[in-house]
Amino acid sequence: MPTGSIAFYSGASLMGSGALSSSGVATLATTTLPLGAFSFTAVYQGDTNYNTEISNPAAVTVTKRNPTATLTPSATSITEGQTVKFTVSVSGSTPKPGGRVSFRDNDWEFGTASLNGGVAQLSTSSLAVGSHSISALYEGNSTYQRVTSNRVTVTVNSPSAVKLEVSPTETTAGKVAILKATVTGGTGQPTGTVKFYDGSNMLGSGALEDGAANYSTSALTAGSHSITAVYSGDAKDSPATSSPVGLTVAKATPAVALSASASAVVAGKQVTLAASVKGNGPKPTGKVTFYSGKTSLGAADLDSGGKASVATEKLAPGKNNVTAIYHGDMNNAAESSAVVSIAVDLN
Repeated sequence: MPTGSIAFYSGASLMGSGALSSSGVATLATTTLPLGAFSFTAVYQGDTNYNTEISNPAAVTVTKRNPTATLTPSATSITEGQTVKFTVSVSGSTPKPGGRVSFRDNDWEFGTASLNGGVAQLSTSSLAVGSHSISALYEGNSTYQRVTSNRVTVTVNSPSAVKLEVSPTETTAGKVAILKATVTGGTGQPTGTVKFYDGSNMLGSGALEDGAANYSTSALTAGSHSITAVYSGDAKDSPATSSPVGLTVAKATPAVALSASASAVVAGKQVTLAASVKGNGPKPTGKVTFYSGKTSLGAADLDSGGKASVATEKLAPGKNNVTAIYHGDMNNAAESSAVVSIAVDLN
């Protein structure tokens, strides 16, 4: 078996040598070949039993590496003027791909960036309203071939605006308030749904028709309310929220009617006083106190029918001017009945 070493040549240039193994094989590995075509030969140096020998030439062509480029957007749906970031990763081992990347919108270049560690990024807020097919072209370098990334679709929606009208802006509990939202967009007539809120509490919603949505409510409690309209957006128009509109709801004024079981009684005899409270909006709840002048005769809670009554023997001899005072609730103001006179005789 031959012994010794083999010298490896590229043309006339010595690349290196390797010792023959026990099976007569020598190897040389290299990663430093530049691009181009090469003719390699192996020269056996000989030993005491074998002469020097040259191999047949072996042709090798070194070409650029074939990388892949992967493009990822930070978002696929944005509003006009909003920034979107594109990140492209170009595959490759040592050395990592370097050089320039061209970012293209339907093959029109809108920006460039340099690879750093095989990654390049570009942010832009200049994409126009519509659908954009974005790709990244890596232009290659001395080691890597040029390659185009996958395409990603980014939809740019026109900014929307919501105008809210509340009618009336001052009302009474139980009365209807009409909320109207008008939505405008940059392209055509917006579609979709508008939700109406009282602070963070959703009151209801309405579908857009000819750019407007309406909602009516009589459920607002007495007090101050901040109403907003929130548009959900559609395929071409971005979501939007109106400016708040103040709405003041006053308490409703109920009607209090008082009746007595008798208009004249003997002192010490019981008289039943009954009050009926009828609302001009939400159903009144709460308490009614019965008075003779300024003297309290008793109090009772309103039942589900808006009625309250007390039986009393406290009426003083003579003429008693009796009233029923309703104390009000969240949505109903306090109110007094008309005077009912009851005469009390001593015998």
